[in-house]
Formats: sequence, structure tokens, C-alpha cells
Amino acid sequence: MTNSLRALALFRLSLPLAAMEIPVVATVAIDTVLLGRLGAPAVAAGGLGAAVFLFVASICVSVISSVGHEAAFRSGRRDRRGMLGVLMGGVALSCLLGCGAAVATAVVAPFLRVLGQDSVVAQHAAWYLYGVAPGFPFLLLAVCFRGMLAVQPGTARLVAVAALSVGVKALLALAGWIWLSTADVSLPSRLLMCGVTTSATFCVMATSAWCAWRRSNLQNRVDPTSQETATGAHRIIRRGLTIGLTTALQTGFFTVVAILCGRCGPADLAAHQVANQCTLLPLMFAFGMSQAAATLTSQAAGAGSPLGARRTSWHAVGLGVVAMLMVAGVLVISGRAAIGAILPAGTPGREHVAEIAWQLILIGAWCQLADGAQNIAMGALRGLSQGSITVRAAVIAYWLIGIPLASLLGLKCGLGATGVWMGVGVGLHVSAALLLYYLYRATYLPSDRVAT
Repeated sequence: MTNSLRALALFRLSLPLAAMEIPVVATVAIDTVLLGRLGAPAVAAGGLGAAVFLFVASICVSVISSVGHEAAFRSGRRDRRGMLGVLMGGVALSCLLGCGAAVATAVVAPFLRVLGQDSVVAQHAAWYLYGVAPGFPFLLLAVCFRGMLAVQPGTARLVAVAALSVGVKALLALAGWIWLSTADVSLPSRLLMCGVTTSATFCVMATSAWCAWRRSNLQNRVDPTSQETATGAHRIIRRGLTIGLTTALQTGFFTVVAILCGRCGPADLAAHQVANQCTLLPLMFAFGMSQAAATLTSQAAGAGSPLGARRTSWHAVGLGVVAMLMVAGVLVISGRAAIGAILPAGTPGREHVAEIAWQLILIGAWCQLADGAQNIAMGALRGLSQGSITVRAAVIAYWLIGIPLASLLGLKCGLGATGVWMGVGVGLHVSAALLLYYLYRATYLPSDRVAT
């Protein structure tokens, strides 16, 4: 495969995979826009609930995302029966893990105040978690089928699945909001509605992803045996535990960032939530490119082509860097307009929150290149079955450098959320440097390659 064809394959695969990353972020963004009409306390409560939800969801999704990596490896070996065994094992794990995550989220929801948050904000955030908890199994099932579709000709169907999911969330949220607006209802009721509509959206996403898979060319294949299903589940767990641990460190880092912003005050937490929505959505392309890099490098490894895996990895990094540079420019140009869309004029406490959010968006634009590069390098390393290396980078960059520096600047130096995000930026740049070095070592130094 020539370099241009490899780059084209990465780009074409990254777009539908990036599209499937959007529904989770879009559900939170839609809720943030609606809650922004009620003022900073409502945004702060929704932001705290969303931070906890995304922490749990990201870990579970990362574990199940190994379905796609393992399926890609089997695809490289032309092992169709083995691919179906991976799918069946992934479905079983999605149901078990999703139910466990739902119960855990509902149980911890009443105890958010122990994180040092404003007691009223923590109490209101719990209602959002009660509503969103039932959606975990459906979210993980959607991720499972996404991984299978990524290695089949029907990849473009993922775009339709994502568009349908976002559309359903928007319609349900708007309808629920209008209905609640006809009566004098409390903020907890509105937050519960946001969570319930998100759960319903994940149910639609899982159903549509299953339908897209049913239309794929694998539906007529012979069903795998119970032994093949068990083997598939075992391999998913083996890959997924390392990925899940890395993601726990990564999302735990960003959850602690939200908690630190909350300790700076409700206005800082609200500004963090606003800026987070503005900077996170454009990053979906990097997440999609990370998944594409993991899929295609796994295929190359399964086909016994280390040269193809190496070239795919670095092509993905190059494309991601170019894209993130463009995203950074867009954020600087349109950041204030995005803040205005979330916090319209007349919103209680708007001016102070908007000013902090603008400072955070500028810091976020500075971090886009590093954040994109580290996510894509992480995906490539997972495709090369070297996910354990990413754990080391996460511990060093996030927890030994990022969090202490964010706490120092934000709380000790009195810079608030701005100081917290500055510490985050340093951590992200360190992570990018480490992961790119590890990727170079994995792809160019034969002694460091791990057989898949």
C-alpha cells in the first residue's frame, strides 16, 4: 500500500469512528446548553454530574473498545469465525460491565459532597446520575458493534447511527424541556430529565448499531462455538484491562480537574463546564483517528506486516497534528461565539463565568495539538499490543506532574480554574512527548517490539 493510499484509508476510517464518539459528548453539550438558560448553579450541577458519568463511561468504553482491536487482529488473519467469537464475547461483557457501572453510579451519586463540592451543587448533580445510570449497558453494546463495523465494508453506516443518536437526544431533550417549562418544576427534576433522555439516546444508539451490523456481510457466517466465544471474551479482557487502566488514569485526571475547579467556586466550575464543551467536541477527530490507527495497525500486525503497522502509526500522527492545528485556530476565532450560545445574554452570573471560560478556551486551544497527538499515539500503541506502555505515561504526565501543578496554580496561587487548566496543559504536553517517544521506540527499534 502506498503512502497516499494508507493516509486515505486512515482518513476514511477515522471519520465514521469520530462520528461515533460524538453522541456521548453531544448529549452532555445539549444538556449544558439547556441548563445554561437557568444560570451558573445549574451548569455547575450538570457539569459535576457529567464529570462523574464521563469518568465511569470512559473506563467501561475503553475496556469494550478492545473488541474492535481484537476483531481487527482477527481480520488481518482472515479469521472470520474468530471475529464472531470476539463479538459474542463482547456482547456478554458489555451487558455485565454496563449493569455493574449503572449500579455503581447510582450508589455513589448521593456522596458527591464528600469531594469538597458545594453541598447544593452536589445534591442536584446526583439527580442527573440517577437518570443516566440505566444507559450504561446500551452505550457499551453500541461500542461493541462499532468495533465490529470498523473492520467491515459497512463502516460508513456508523455516521448514520451517530446522526440518529444525536437527533434523538436533541428532540427528546427539547420536548422534555418544553414539557417541564409548562409547570413550576425544580432544578433536580430538570437534571433528572437530562439524564433520562441521555439513557434513551444510548438505547437508540445500541439498537441502530446492531441493525447496521445485521446488514453487514458477517450476518450469514457460521455462528462461533461456545469455546470460541469464551476465547474471544478472554482476549477482550486481556486487552481491555490495560486500556481500561490507562483510561481510568486519564479520565480520573480530568475528573479531578473538574473537582479542583469546583473547589475554586461554582463560577469556576460552570466556566470549566462551558469551556470543556467548546474544546472537547472538536477533539472527536483525534479520538476517531486514534481508533482508526488502532484498527489498522492491529490488522497489519495480524497480517504479519510490521512495516505496514509502523507507517500507519506515523501517518495517523501526522494527519492528527494537521487537523488539531486547524481546530486550535477555529477555537480562537469562534470561542466567544460558542460561549454566547451556551450562556446567552441575561443569564444570571453570565459575565464573570464567560470571562473565565474565554481564558480556559485559549488554554484549550494551546493544548489541542498535544492532546490530539497523545490520543493518536496511544491508539497506535494499543494496535501494536503495547498498551501497557501508556499506563506509565499516564502516571507520570497526569498524576505526578499535571495534578500537583494544577492544584498549586489553581488553589495555592489563587488563579482559580485558569490555573487548574494551565497545569492540565503542562500534563498533556508531557504525555504527548512520552507517548510519541514510546511509539518511536516501538516502531523503529526491533528489540522493543512486542509480538501480537
